[in-house]
Amino acid sequence: MLYRAPLFSLVSPAVLASVKDLEGKTVAVSRIGSESHRYGSLMIENGGADPKKVTFIQTGSTTVSLTALQQSSVNAAVLSPPFTGIMAEKGYKILARSRSLLQDAPWLGLVASRQKIERQTEQVKNMLRSMRDVIVAIKKEKSAVVAYIEKNFNVSAANANESYDDIIGVMVEPLFLRDEQIQKYLDGSFARSEIPKRLTTAEMFDFTLLRGIK
Repeated sequence: MLYRAPLFSLVSPAVLASVKDLEGKTVAVSRIGSESHRYGSLMIENGGADPKKVTFIQTGSTTVSLTALQQSSVNAAVLSPPFTGIMAEKGYKILARSRSLLQDAPWLGLVASRQKIERQTEQVKNMLRSMRDVIVAIKKEKSAVVAYIEKNFNVSAANANESYDDIIGVMVEPLFLRDEQIQKYLDGSFARSEIPKRLTTAEMFDFTLLRGIK
């Protein structure tokens, strides 16, 4: 498991003072029902506003959401790096970040079939070791990672630093969350009708190999 939350931010023109000002206004997301929509709602709710009083506009992609915000077609947009940093440099305000939400979620990770794990256990272990080592390197070598982001994504140093902070803010260093954290997430997903039946942590996740690697 790499992230405990997606790298989303709620971005608006500087004229808006807070998330509460979004009630009665429009917010661009990639798709209705997508993670950008879901976490946009959570950031709005966490900021003290009612998501039901916000009109979400489906744009089809983060790039189009960015354009809609720049053209004032919407009042705010749910963006991810490097777009978040680009808009911040232009004077737009970051109203909220998904990494600041209190609820941790198993948002991004490594998935394999049980057959794969059983037949090629050492290969899976090597992959897990590599993931672990990369996370350690990212945390220890900030300057090198920022330089890599700046060069390969053709963004400014400030934007690269912003993107790095976003990544570090959601990264799960041990590569797994506690069982109770995951169960809380699964129960919430079921309550919101995002999954068809109630699931347990054991049915969805197996960290046995991960806990055993050295």
